[in-house]
Parts: sequence; structure tokens; C-alpha cells
Amino acid sequence: MRDRFEREIEEILEQTTEPPTLKKPAPRGLGVFAALGRGLGAVFQRKSWRITPARVLFASVSLLLTALLVSSLAPGTGLVPLLGWAGLILFILAYALFFTRSGAALEKRWRGRPLEDRPSWRHRFRRWFPR
Repeated sequence: MRDRFEREIEEILEQTTEPPTLKKPAPRGLGVFAALGRGLGAVFQRKSWRITPARVLFASVSLLLTALLVSSLAPGTGLVPLLGWAGLILFILAYALFFTRSGAALEKRWRGRPLEDRPSWRHRFRRWFPR
């Protein structure tokens, strides 16, 4: 455990040898569009394109709004029920994804590294049988 902390400290010291750069904060608007932009930015800020409940919910709301817009602009189009059902199914899927967790999310991590060493298979096997 001690060597992990030393390695982290060394990495931090290597990164801090460069002079810090001052970054001005981005101006924040007070309108509805600024809030919507910040919300969409939070949904798409990750570099990896994993399926998250927020992204699925965003897609479902987009499909439902598109169905509403198409039905008002071109009534009688066969595309409206398809978009509506797809949006509803995605909404239910996003709701289900919200309550599911993977085993990796339960592992304690700091800066992408596990905090605790995983027990060996021998240790896990011994826990099954009391002494």
C-alpha cells in the first residue's frame, strides 16, 4: 500500500514540474439554452462511448419529441407510431439501466487503480470453510 502512495506522489510531482497555466472560466449564460447546453455537455463529456442511462434517456426523449414534431407537421405519416414506440421502449430501457450496477462499479478505485488488493483464490476458498 505504501508503494502505491509513493508512486502516486511521484506522478503528481512529475506533473507539477511544469509551470501552471491560468485558464479563464467559460462564461455561463442564464437562459434555458445555456442550461440545456450544459446538460447535454454533461451527457456527452466522457471520452468513451459507453451506454449509460443518461444517454439512453436522452435518445428516448429525442425520439418522442421527434415523433411529436413529425405528427404535427405531417399528420398521417406512418413514421410517427414507429418513433413513438421506439422512444417508449428506450425510455423503459433507460429506467431499467438506472437500477442495474456492474460488479466493477462496486470496486473501490482511486485514479483508475483499485485501492485494495484482490484476495487470492486460496483465501477466497478458505472463507467458505470455518476453522
